[in-house]
Amino acid sequence: MPLAVSRLVLVPAWLLIFMKPWEELAVALTYDPARIDQAMILGILSFVPVETFHSYEVQRGIWLVTLASGVLATVGLFTRTSLLLFGLGNSVLIGHLWSYGELHHPEALYCVALVLMGLSPAGRCYSIDSWIGRRSKQPERWGPNATMDTSTWALRTVQCLLGLAYFSSGSAKLLDGGFYWMNGATLQTIVLTDYIRFGMPAGSWLIQSFWLCVLGAAMTIVVEVFFFVAVFIKASRKFILPAGVALHVGIYVTMAAPFFTWTAMYVAFFDIEAVRRRFVAAPAGAR
Repeated sequence: MPLAVSRLVLVPAWLLIFMKPWEELAVALTYDPARIDQAMILGILSFVPVETFHSYEVQRGIWLVTLASGVLATVGLFTRTSLLLFGLGNSVLIGHLWSYGELHHPEALYCVALVLMGLSPAGRCYSIDSWIGRRSKQPERWGPNATMDTSTWALRTVQCLLGLAYFSSGSAKLLDGGFYWMNGATLQTIVLTDYIRFGMPAGSWLIQSFWLCVLGAAMTIVVEVFFFVAVFIKASRKFILPAGVALHVGIYVTMAAPFFTWTAMYVAFFDIEAVRRRFVAAPAGAR
């Protein structure tokens, strides 16, 4: 059940919010393919001629197949195959877009999470596959009550990857700048630079308060360095996950940096099964 709920959150969220439109992805076709520097795309080019891969027809075809796979993954038809195609297709499209000298990373973990979901039984309930499976010779393998002892490995892996990503960011700040990173001036400079680029009003307000910048920098370090605690201690999640959401909302309103793909993956931390058990056990009036 947690896998199915995660599928029903992550796939539609990508389709409706995070997936880049074809017009933006097609911009990469205007670049010189000789500049491609991403290892994944270079690996593909060792099997596919560059003039074939770097063409409107192939890239448009990958985008259409990826889009169709996302729809199938949402409704849960051929769930494993459609999720794998959806994750791999987005990985190729994003990798190609950032293969020409400019590199961004908010989407990378999300694409990995989609691939991991495709390797797991995420269609065992709340899916067309489940509806068909319950009418088969082994109906006990389908539905929210199906027992799969190792099925949540994909969600645990996503949790660990998020913990590592946050820790990498926080520890890099401390290793490069030490506690000087939290002196307020560093964050003021970063926010001022992005305010000049994007003109976020909240950024202008923040840089005028030195002590708010000190507090913001300190909170950033604390959340990033200690986010991994949420992977191992469930009780800490009610504090750490809201702090993570607040961190990314603050980053967006002050610096226009959209890391909401990471907050969407917080669904991997929710104990959906415990909520379902409480709901089923509760009297009808309490529900």
